[in-house]
Amino acid sequence: MILVPLWIYFRFARSKKKDTVQPKREVILNIFFLYLLIVLYLTLNPFHFTPPSMKDNINLVPYVQILYQYTYKPPIFWILYTIGNVLLFIPFGFLFPSIYLKKFKMLVTITLAALCSLLIEITQYFFTVDRAADIDDLILNIIGAIVGYFLFLFFKKVKYTSVEVFIYQQKK
Repeated sequence: MILVPLWIYFRFARSKKKDTVQPKREVILNIFFLYLLIVLYLTLNPFHFTPPSMKDNINLVPYVQILYQYTYKPPIFWILYTIGNVLLFIPFGFLFPSIYLKKFKMLVTITLAALCSLLIEITQYFFTVDRAADIDDLILNIIGAIVGYFLFLFFKKVKYTSVEVFIYQQKK
Protein backbone atom coordinates (compact mmCIF):
# COMPACT_ATOMS: atom_id res chain seq x y z
CA MET A 1 0.00 0.00 0.00
CA ILE A 2 2.87 2.34 0.76
CA LEU A 3 4.11 1.95 -2.81
CA VAL A 4 1.11 3.73 -4.36
CA PRO A 5 1.72 7.20 -2.85
CA LEU A 6 5.44 6.86 -3.59
CA TRP A 7 4.66 5.93 -7.20
CA ILE A 8 2.29 8.89 -7.62
CA TYR A 9 4.86 11.26 -6.14
CA PHE A 10 7.60 9.85 -8.38
CA ARG A 11 5.48 10.15 -11.53
CA PHE A 12 4.50 13.78 -10.76
CA ALA A 13 8.08 14.75 -9.91
CA ARG A 14 9.32 13.10 -13.09
CA SER A 15 6.69 14.82 -15.24
CA LYS A 16 7.69 18.24 -13.87
CA LYS A 17 11.34 17.62 -14.84
CA LYS A 18 10.51 16.74 -18.43
CA ASP A 19 9.40 19.28 -21.02
CA THR A 20 6.85 16.94 -22.58
CA VAL A 21 4.99 14.01 -21.12
CA GLN A 22 3.83 11.25 -23.42
CA PRO A 23 0.30 10.43 -22.23
CA LYS A 24 0.18 7.01 -23.91
CA ARG A 25 3.47 5.96 -22.28
CA GLU A 26 2.31 7.28 -18.88
CA VAL A 27 -0.90 5.25 -19.10
CA ILE A 28 1.05 2.09 -19.99
CA LEU A 29 3.53 2.75 -17.15
CA ASN A 30 0.70 3.14 -14.64
CA ILE A 31 -1.06 0.00 -15.90
CA PHE A 32 2.23 -1.89 -15.63
CA PHE A 33 2.71 -0.62 -12.06
CA LEU A 34 -0.81 -1.73 -11.08
CA TYR A 35 -0.20 -5.09 -12.73
CA LEU A 36 2.99 -5.56 -10.66
CA LEU A 37 1.09 -4.71 -7.46
CA ILE A 38 -1.56 -7.30 -8.31
CA VAL A 39 1.12 -9.92 -9.02
CA LEU A 40 2.77 -9.18 -5.68
CA TYR A 41 -0.54 -9.48 -3.88
CA LEU A 42 -1.48 -12.75 -5.60
CA THR A 43 1.88 -14.39 -5.07
CA LEU A 44 2.88 -13.16 -1.62
CA ASN A 45 -0.36 -13.15 0.33
CA PRO A 46 -0.15 -13.96 3.29
CA PHE A 47 3.21 -12.39 4.08
CA HIS A 48 4.96 -13.65 7.27
CA PHE A 49 8.64 -13.99 7.99
CA THR A 50 9.75 -17.45 9.07
CA PRO A 51 13.34 -18.60 9.42
CA PRO A 52 14.34 -20.60 6.33
CA SER A 53 16.07 -23.35 8.32
CA MET A 54 12.73 -24.48 9.69
CA LYS A 55 10.99 -24.64 6.32
CA ASP A 56 10.66 -27.36 3.75
CA ASN A 57 8.82 -25.37 1.11
CA ILE A 58 11.14 -25.39 -1.87
CA ASN A 59 11.17 -27.45 -5.05
CA LEU A 60 14.21 -27.20 -7.30
CA VAL A 61 13.40 -30.20 -9.51
CA PRO A 62 11.59 -29.16 -12.70
CA TYR A 63 8.09 -30.48 -13.46
CA VAL A 64 7.58 -32.21 -10.08
CA GLN A 65 4.69 -29.97 -9.03
CA ILE A 66 3.14 -30.00 -12.50
CA LEU A 67 3.22 -33.82 -12.60
CA TYR A 68 1.90 -34.02 -9.04
CA GLN A 69 -1.03 -31.75 -9.92
CA TYR A 70 -1.70 -33.74 -13.08
CA THR A 71 -1.50 -37.16 -11.37
CA TYR A 72 -3.13 -36.68 -7.99
CA LYS A 73 -5.47 -33.71 -8.27
CA PRO A 74 -8.66 -33.13 -10.25
CA PRO A 75 -8.00 -31.73 -13.76
CA ILE A 76 -9.15 -28.25 -12.76
CA PHE A 77 -6.22 -27.93 -10.30
CA TRP A 78 -3.65 -28.87 -12.92
CA ILE A 79 -5.21 -26.48 -15.43
CA LEU A 80 -5.40 -23.63 -12.91
CA TYR A 81 -1.83 -24.24 -11.77
CA THR A 82 -0.22 -24.36 -15.20
CA ILE A 83 -2.43 -21.92 -17.09
CA GLY A 84 -2.60 -19.56 -14.10
CA ASN A 85 1.19 -19.29 -13.84
CA VAL A 86 1.48 -18.70 -17.59
CA LEU A 87 -1.34 -16.13 -17.62
CA LEU A 88 0.18 -14.31 -14.65
CA PHE A 89 3.20 -13.18 -16.70
CA ILE A 90 1.62 -12.61 -20.12
CA PRO A 91 0.92 -8.94 -19.22
CA PHE A 92 4.58 -8.53 -18.27
CA GLY A 93 5.72 -9.73 -21.70
CA PHE A 94 3.10 -7.57 -23.38
CA LEU A 95 3.39 -4.30 -21.42
CA PHE A 96 7.11 -4.06 -20.72
CA PRO A 97 8.23 -3.81 -24.39
CA SER A 98 5.81 -0.89 -24.77
CA ILE A 99 7.68 0.96 -22.04
CA TYR A 100 11.25 -0.08 -22.83
CA LEU A 101 12.34 2.05 -25.76
CA LYS A 102 15.81 0.67 -26.42
CA LYS A 103 17.25 -2.25 -28.39
CA PHE A 104 17.15 -5.90 -27.39
CA LYS A 105 13.54 -5.69 -26.21
CA MET A 106 13.02 -9.45 -26.23
CA LEU A 107 16.19 -10.23 -24.30
CA VAL A 108 15.56 -7.53 -21.71
CA THR A 109 11.87 -8.42 -21.35
CA ILE A 110 12.47 -12.13 -20.83
CA THR A 111 15.44 -11.52 -18.51
CA LEU A 112 13.48 -9.08 -16.34
CA ALA A 113 10.48 -11.40 -16.26
CA ALA A 114 12.74 -14.25 -15.14
CA LEU A 115 14.33 -12.04 -12.46
CA CYS A 116 10.91 -10.86 -11.22
CA SER A 117 9.66 -14.43 -11.06
CA LEU A 118 12.82 -15.54 -9.27
CA LEU A 119 12.42 -12.68 -6.78
CA ILE A 120 8.82 -13.77 -6.15
CA GLU A 121 9.92 -17.37 -5.55
CA ILE A 122 12.72 -16.32 -3.18
CA THR A 123 10.31 -14.04 -1.33
CA GLN A 124 7.76 -16.86 -1.08
CA TYR A 125 10.42 -19.08 0.44
CA PHE A 126 11.46 -16.56 3.09
CA PHE A 127 8.27 -14.64 3.81
CA THR A 128 5.23 -16.85 3.30
CA VAL A 129 3.95 -19.68 5.42
CA ASP A 130 1.63 -21.61 3.14
CA ARG A 131 3.40 -21.09 -0.20
CA ALA A 132 6.41 -22.82 -1.67
CA ALA A 133 9.26 -21.65 -3.85
CA ASP A 134 8.96 -23.78 -6.98
CA ILE A 135 11.07 -24.01 -10.13
CA ASP A 136 7.92 -24.94 -12.07
CA ASP A 137 6.43 -21.55 -11.28
CA LEU A 138 9.58 -19.89 -12.58
CA ILE A 139 9.47 -21.91 -15.82
CA LEU A 140 5.75 -21.27 -16.38
CA ASN A 141 6.14 -17.54 -15.64
CA ILE A 142 8.93 -17.25 -18.21
CA ILE A 143 6.76 -19.07 -20.76
CA GLY A 144 3.99 -16.56 -19.99
CA ALA A 145 6.35 -13.62 -20.55
CA ILE A 146 7.47 -15.11 -23.87
CA VAL A 147 3.84 -15.56 -24.96
CA GLY A 148 3.13 -11.97 -23.90
CA TYR A 149 6.11 -10.71 -25.89
CA PHE A 150 4.96 -12.52 -29.03
CA LEU A 151 1.47 -11.08 -28.51
CA PHE A 152 3.12 -7.64 -28.31
CA LEU A 153 4.89 -8.30 -31.62
CA PHE A 154 1.67 -9.59 -33.19
CA PHE A 155 -0.38 -6.56 -32.15
CA LYS A 156 2.40 -4.23 -33.20
CA LYS A 157 2.44 -5.86 -36.65
CA VAL A 158 -1.37 -5.78 -36.91
CA LYS A 159 -1.42 -2.13 -35.88
CA TYR A 160 1.11 -1.09 -38.54
CA THR A 161 -0.50 -3.30 -41.17
CA SER A 162 -3.96 -1.85 -40.50
CA VAL A 163 -2.55 1.70 -40.65
CA GLU A 164 -0.85 0.92 -43.98
CA VAL A 165 -4.09 -0.54 -45.37
CA PHE A 166 -6.00 2.52 -44.20
CA ILE A 167 -3.47 4.89 -45.83
CA TYR A 168 -3.52 2.86 -49.04
CA GLN A 169 -7.32 3.00 -49.17
CA GLN A 170 -7.25 6.78 -48.59
CA LYS A 171 -4.94 7.28 -51.60
CA LYS A 172 -7.33 5.55 -54.02
